[in-house]
Amino acid sequence: MYRAFNLTELADFKELEKIDGNKAKEDYDLHRRQVTENLSMSRILREATILQGDGDQIKIDADYVQQNIFPNYKKYDVFISHSHQDLGLVQKFAYYLRHTLELKVFIDSEVWGYVDDLLMEVNNQYAKIRDGLYEYNKCNLDASVIYLMLSNAIHDVINETECLFFINTPHSINGEENIDKRTTESPWIYDELKTTSIIKTKIPDRIQAMVDCYNNSQNIMVDSAEPIWIRNVNKELNSLTELPNSILVRWKNNYEKDRTNDALDEFYCLLFNIKF
Repeated sequence: MYRAFNLTELADFKELEKIDGNKAKEDYDLHRRQVTENLSMSRILREATILQGDGDQIKIDADYVQQNIFPNYKKYDVFISHSHQDLGLVQKFAYYLRHTLELKVFIDSEVWGYVDDLLMEVNNQYAKIRDGLYEYNKCNLDASVIYLMLSNAIHDVINETECLFFINTPHSINGEENIDKRTTESPWIYDELKTTSIIKTKIPDRIQAMVDCYNNSQNIMVDSAEPIWIRNVNKELNSLTELPNSILVRWKNNYEKDRTNDALDEFYCLLFNIKF
């Protein structure tokens, strides 16, 4: 990951009003099918099962499962972190990034449902006592392993994707009016934000060359009913770069004037010029 951004104004971004919600959903569903079209949970589980001798405990190759459920994350430009309640907004924004700025976008919710399918498949095979009744401890163990796989896979995606856009809305963050007490109820949002704050940033070679050239010319440097469990994410949010709608508009306008450069390169140029 190179940079992570905090989008607090996206719900008011006028460009998204021009996008038909049904078309954005169809585009989301299309990409989701492309990511998961070859997934068969029963097949993956069968192929990942390591046969043991009589009386030995069954073993499942978690690496094989993870590699076959999650997409080739190295091919994406942007990772979108969001609340599931903002899916409609996220679908429009993803459509905008894909079709206006020609970027490859990863939305984590495109694969979440298939993790639940895998958990059900595992529970049915190894924790089921009879219809509607499962062994509690086995289900808990299976869930912990599978959700840890999801967490690890998301970390890999964030690490390999160049930019992360966090969609900051009242659905994802509580207490925005008190900057010292901002929290989230979502363990996945917390995990993704925590990852951005501790992961080692990687400057793409093409960006480093561009920044070095600019610095040499300007002689300046660049900054680099159940209980609701809440987690303070103030530190993690402060590590993100604020991205107002005005920058999104200028990014689109600059890119449409001259498409010879990659859309993200245009984006960074805009940021650097503003910062300097």
